[in-house]
Parts: sequence; structure tokens; C-alpha cells
Amino acid sequence: AQGVVVPVVYRGRLSPKGFRIDILVDDAVVVEVKYATQVLAVHRVQVLTYLRMTGLPVGIITNFGTMPMTSKRVVLDDSVFVDSVASVDSEPQNLAPSP
Repeated sequence: AQGVVVPVVYRGRLSPKGFRIDILVDDAVVVEVKYATQVLAVHRVQVLTYLRMTGLPVGIITNFGTMPMTSKRVVLDDSVFVDSVASVDSEPQNLAPSP
């Protein structure tokens, strides 16, 4: 898996290897792909770190290790962690925040 490399600047020094985002959609949404029995807090923290480092507001954790497949949305603004369940056989879901 190649992913998208994002360089990191720390204390004025550039680390060109930085970190690797699994998928970056339209330079706007970070997608982290997992294959685990469940999405853990460490996965959420990982995506929040990617959002902080890129300045992007929204990330999605997609876990193919469960049936049905699960997706979790992470929003940087208020660190909202929204559970949603998607299945290969289901209709696409609206992941917009509820009012």
C-alpha cells in the first residue's frame, strides 16, 4: 500500500518521510483503512493527528474486519466521533452531521 506521504515540520526541521495517509479524497478527506475486530481509540487518535497535521477537517476510518463493514467519521473541529455502519449490500449512507 502506497498511501499519500505528508511531510512533517517539527521545531523548524522538515522530515520528508513524515507520515502516510491511506487515502486522501479530493485533498479534503482523510480515509484510514483498517482490518480489525473493532475500531479502537488509538485509530481515532491516529486520524485526529492526521487532521491536525494537514489542517483538514474530516476523516473517515473504514474497517473491513467486521461484517458488515463499519465506517467511523472523525471531525477535527470538536473531535466528534460518529459511528455509522455500512455494508457492501447496503445503500450509500449520508455521513453529514445531524442538526
